[in-house]
Amino acid sequence: MSARILTAALAYAARGLTVFPVCAAVKKSHKCAEHSNGAKWGASSDAAEIRRDFARWPDCRIGIPTGAGNRIVVIEIDTTAGHAVDGAIALAELEAKHVALPVTLQAISPSGSLRRTRPASLAARLGVHGSREAARIRLCLR
Repeated sequence: MSARILTAALAYAARGLTVFPVCAAVKKSHKCAEHSNGAKWGASSDAAEIRRDFARWPDCRIGIPTGAGNRIVVIEIDTTAGHAVDGAIALAELEAKHVALPVTLQAISPSGSLRRTRPASLAARLGVHGSREAARIRLCLR
């Protein structure tokens, strides 16, 4: 088991986020709601459960559910190289129409898309839930 991964998972949980063990090869949880008291993907913020999970699957990565439960959304800004769409242009249009987004935590997806993490209240502020603009920039509200 990677001590660094476990330490990070426990730190997220200590901040109130639920996490779950992800199989890196297929981007899928090792657990499921059916066997986890109904928690989607088997997510938990219980330190003992997290330790057991990450010991059971030592090569796993950390999954963090987005949406209401963890109060975060992820805006995935697709690239023309990865998805044949320029999400940066769509996001700039959306920001010009509503409000510019401040700098936030970011990560790069395997396809090269930029993922920006935001508080869940963002969707309401921008009014993009289910809109065409959301589809163009892949506003993930899972």
